[in-house]
Amino acid sequence: MGAASCSELESPVDKAWQFLGDCSSISLPADLAERLASKSAGIAQNLAEAEDDDGDCESEGALVSSRSMGPLASAREKETTGFLGKGVRPFASKAGPVFGRRKTTNLSHITSRAQLTDLESVSKRLKEELLQAARHGNMKAVEAALVEGADVNCTTNRGQTPLMFAAGHTKHKGHEDIVSMLCAHKAELEAKDELGWTALCYAAGNHNFKATHLLVELKSDANAVNNRGRTPLMLGVSEMAPEVVKALVEAKGDIEAEDSDEWCPLFFAIELADLDMVKWLVKQKADCSTTSATGLTSLMMVALNGSACSKLAGHLIAHHAAVNALDKKGNTAMMLAIKEKKEELAECLCDEHRAELFHKNLAGEDAIEIAGDVGFYSLKGRLENRARKEQGIEVEDG
Repeated sequence: MGAASCSELESPVDKAWQFLGDCSSISLPADLAERLASKSAGIAQNLAEAEDDDGDCESEGALVSSRSMGPLASAREKETTGFLGKGVRPFASKAGPVFGRRKTTNLSHITSRAQLTDLESVSKRLKEELLQAARHGNMKAVEAALVEGADVNCTTNRGQTPLMFAAGHTKHKGHEDIVSMLCAHKAELEAKDELGWTALCYAAGNHNFKATHLLVELKSDANAVNNRGRTPLMLGVSEMAPEVVKALVEAKGDIEAEDSDEWCPLFFAIELADLDMVKWLVKQKADCSTTSATGLTSLMMVALNGSACSKLAGHLIAHHAAVNALDKKGNTAMMLAIKEKKEELAECLCDEHRAELFHKNLAGEDAIEIAGDVGFYSLKGRLENRARKEQGIEVEDG
């Protein structure tokens, strides 16, 4: 009878040894590795007993040497430092060489390959449980998942971590306790999702003061930037969250930081016509003369976005906002106010702050012409009267 091939001669026991040898290089979290190591000790004992039962088998073919068994032989000859732990052998066979044919052995008591490979599905399950628990503010479920060995820094397909979910939600009571628990388990504070948001960005961008306060106390970066260059401070201003903004400024958040459009926190407050926030930022020495990438000044921002126009403009001008600065199209703040049909603001800039009347933009228009174009005939008359006075032309009353 010719020599049988290795695959023909391998018994179920050999295949079990083979699988355990292959698994020795798997890298697993420490807690799962420890649990598997304990279970593997019992598996090894069962395998050894199974091979003892076969020790007296007779060969009906060529002897298959341990060298020809490849990974099986090498795994038996050396100790593994993989998931079974340093110095622990994946098996401890006493049977010696494997003979050509072996009698059938009952392997019902040996853990199956499917059970061993179930580790991956367990890890996936724990990941989903932890992410969902953090998302929905379920403190007990978060704790249970962590105790079972869930990775505290696992992520969604968008790169969101459990800490980001916990920091970003305010609908559920105790969310700050979940943030604290995750941080105690070494959650990465500066991890970013696919949009570049950190956990602190989530907290500030969702008006979550308690989470913001906790994260800055743990030294989370108050000047981290997302993919658009926006900081937690800018996000907090955008949410009209004064307590969040104050906590971030106290944590050295840069009040003059600019995003990719060169908008600073003051611009976000003006865009929302948040007069109280504007006043507070100015009090913290925010620069009222700054300009954006498109040449917009804080006063121009009032003309384009603000609703409490005159009060905002007056406060900014009192703190050195430039009345006659030009944007990239050559427009002044008063010109923009007229184009946006904000007559009250235009009158304020004209009468109280003496905005330039005769300057022409790149389109060749001055403020008087623009007022006529938009149908502000009363304003146009006021501008013309002021122009005549400045030119020394007598103006009749009425």
